[in-house]
Amino acid sequence: MAGLTIPPSEVRTLRKLGELPEGVFSKLLRALENIDAKSLRIETADHMAKSLSEISSSDLQDFLNTIYSLYGLKNAKGLPATEVATSIADTLASDKPQVFDSAKADLIKHRLTQILGIGRTLDLTAKSLDVMTEQSRTLLDARIVSDIRPVFECSPGSISAVMIIHNLNIHYLENGEHQEFFVALNTSDVRKLRATMERAEKKAETLQAFIAKSGIPYFEDRG
Repeated sequence: MAGLTIPPSEVRTLRKLGELPEGVFSKLLRALENIDAKSLRIETADHMAKSLSEISSSDLQDFLNTIYSLYGLKNAKGLPATEVATSIADTLASDKPQVFDSAKADLIKHRLTQILGIGRTLDLTAKSLDVMTEQSRTLLDARIVSDIRPVFECSPGSISAVMIIHNLNIHYLENGEHQEFFVALNTSDVRKLRATMERAEKKAETLQAFIAKSGIPYFEDRG
């Protein structure tokens, strides 16, 4: 796999993966192997952290993001786990990034080969994430800040009326970059949004019931 470029953020994650004590890495490997293949839920760091107290939630989330990305690469290129792991280790050894000890390249190769060799649910999860993120924009977070806005008539010394304004702040991912925008809402708009979301939830329940009857497994984001 020629011409592999590893982003600096991924180099830092791989460095942390290489710094894990052998016992902690073994626990991480077991947790990945034991992901429930029946429920097919997309695992999050918060959920897996219950059995991996030695790894911080932020590091664990970084590990999962990197693992799912590497599974996506493996699936897209149709490559065996050993070839992906070897290519990454060779790149780290040759590029010698400052934040990574190139002496640990062989250890990273061994650990990535083990992780990428698990297959099963991790393969399916990577494919589902690829489907979910095919859109040009994907939601990261949302927040509403509410405040009171005064309305003045002629004199700025007295308030003639007030309005309640809600500011919806949407955070999303576009082309790998964190973006955001704001939308002003009134209380009627909030009710419309709530009704729309409730309708979406009811649709999801109906579709989940249909899928359950069909016997086809489906992915549910733990969120």
